[in-house]
Amino acid sequence: MGVSRRNSSTKTPSKAAARPVILWGLDPLQDDVRFHRHALQVLRPFALAFGLKIQPVVVVGPFQLREWALGGREGDLDLRGDYPLLRSWIEQRMRSLISSKERNLVLDVLLLKTPQSHDDSLSDRVETLCTHARKVKAPFVALHSHGRHGLKRLFMGSFAETCVLHADVPILVMNPSAQPAKRIARILFPTDLSAASRQVFERTLHLAKQLKAELKLVHCLHVAGLSVFYASRQSKVQLQKEQRAEELRVKRAAALLLRRAKAKGVKSSFSILRSKGRFDPAEMLLEAASRSPVQLIAMAARSNSARAALIGATSRKLARSSRCPVLLLRR
Repeated sequence: MGVSRRNSSTKTPSKAAARPVILWGLDPLQDDVRFHRHALQVLRPFALAFGLKIQPVVVVGPFQLREWALGGREGDLDLRGDYPLLRSWIEQRMRSLISSKERNLVLDVLLLKTPQSHDDSLSDRVETLCTHARKVKAPFVALHSHGRHGLKRLFMGSFAETCVLHADVPILVMNPSAQPAKRIARILFPTDLSAASRQVFERTLHLAKQLKAELKLVHCLHVAGLSVFYASRQSKVQLQKEQRAEELRVKRAAALLLRRAKAKGVKSSFSILRSKGRFDPAEMLLEAASRSPVQLIAMAARSNSARAALIGATSRKLARSSRCPVLLLRR
């Protein structure tokens, strides 16, 4: 596909460009229209509820630009160092793949460049994207959870995976198999009832109110089995007593969140997901989401400390496998 260099000069952002938008991270070389249409279907209820436009965005650095040019994907197009031409090329592809009747979409693609002084790593691109997201006060950045070489998993080292691990702004991960919903009616919120999780709950509560959605709180609890180490009757009684005390603590902590939701006018409920065998919170949450259909999973995403590492692994597994979008929030 040839692209004329006419009118390919760098666009000067207008004041209107600073208005809040939903940022949709694009893979500029993805030419399967099903991905773009799927993303728009997933994002449409958010755009309508928030009253915001969906802004396609591509983050690129000098090394990646050279890589695309030398890869032979577009033999008649030399992109090396020509950002305006790249933007023009992406916009032409977008217009050819997506109907102009998509009212919620901004067809002018936003091209973000990593600073020349940086080494053009994935983390540099994530930082550039997060900086812009904060600048325009985007409610989240939306990304598809697939690599360019496969649709069924989120590859380690990919841009989406790096965002999940390191972005300091909310990230909405859209699995290609996720079912687009006309409306976000129910949100699943997994919580460990920690102070950090309570902070994220406040943001999720605000989101539920905006979407007019019901909030379903869940807590994953590992129930220890009565093994040979608890052979004596006294040991068994002690273990059962500790488990009852833990459940009581969990229910009391959850009751505070439910009262908070009621005060904000958000319908909410709470349940405990129990596991007596191998403790896999992600599998428990996926089963809960399928058993009681939800249109969104919103959860805290953290990557420090041993406990947070478990949550990080859970969020990544959910992003790969969930049949509904997963919104990862940091406090």
